Amino acid sequence: MKSIEEMIKNGSGGTILKNVNQATLNNLKVALPKKEIIFSKFNELIVPIFNKINLIEKENQELASLRDWLLPMLMNGQVKVQDESS
Repeated sequence: MKSIEEMIKNGSGGTILKNVNQATLNNLKVALPKKEIIFSKFNELIVPIFNKINLIEKENQELASLRDWLLPMLMNGQVKVQDESS
């Protein structure tokens, strides 16, 4: 990185604030990983998150279904909730 920094400093021009020109950027070499590696690493991180989201959505659907089944019975008095402290 120090050599790149020196190259940018030497290739830049301007007044008090030095600017990087197009020629400097064109000569700059940057190492980029292959797309497959980037996609693979991204998938390693994101797939467990999506799996957890799907699991939580299924759980929410089951809870909503249970609520929709139980709430009318509670309102009608068909089911009572007993207080365990008494």
